[in-house]
Amino acid sequence: SGGDKRLHSTDIAFKPTEGGWGFNSSFANGYDRIFAKAAPAAAKASLSEQINALDVALKLGALTQHEYDQAAAGARQRAAK
Repeated sequence: SGGDKRLHSTDIAFKPTEGGWGFNSSFANGYDRIFAKAAPAAAKASLSEQINALDVALKLGALTQHEYDQAAAGARQRAAK
């Protein structure tokens, strides 16, 4: 019909996006999720860096002596593995 404005095709692959032909944000988001390069993993802090950070936290009062001792022991144990 000449007055019909809808898109039509007998080809099943003929399917425009919801917004017509062109950019589709949901497709772009999915593409990025699938094909984007993963961010590099953060570098692990060395044992001395961890102990230095704990020392600073203890001096600032952010940790109690007991919390410091527990965290330092855990850091040393993880470093030994």
